Amino acid sequence: MWPRKSALELRVEKLMERVDQARGDHVRLVPVLEEYLRLAEAHEDDPDEFFDTGAWSETLADSYLAVGRVD
Repeated sequence: MWPRKSALELRVEKLMERVDQARGDHVRLVPVLEEYLRLAEAHEDDPDEFFDTGAWSETLADSYLAVGRVD
C-alpha cells in the first residue's frame, strides 16, 4: 500500500497544478509562485520538506520582469 500524502504535499501539488495552468500567463503565475515561496519559507526548518526555492525564485523574478514589476 502507498503511503498517504500529507496535507502539505497535497497543497504543493495543487500549487503546481496552478503553475501548470498559468504557464505563459505571468499575471496569473506571479501570485501562485509567491504563495509557493511563502509556504516554503514557513517550512524551511522542517527537515523532510522538499521545496525547490531556487528555481521557482528565478521563475518568479522572470515573471516580475514580464509584467513590469521591478520592486
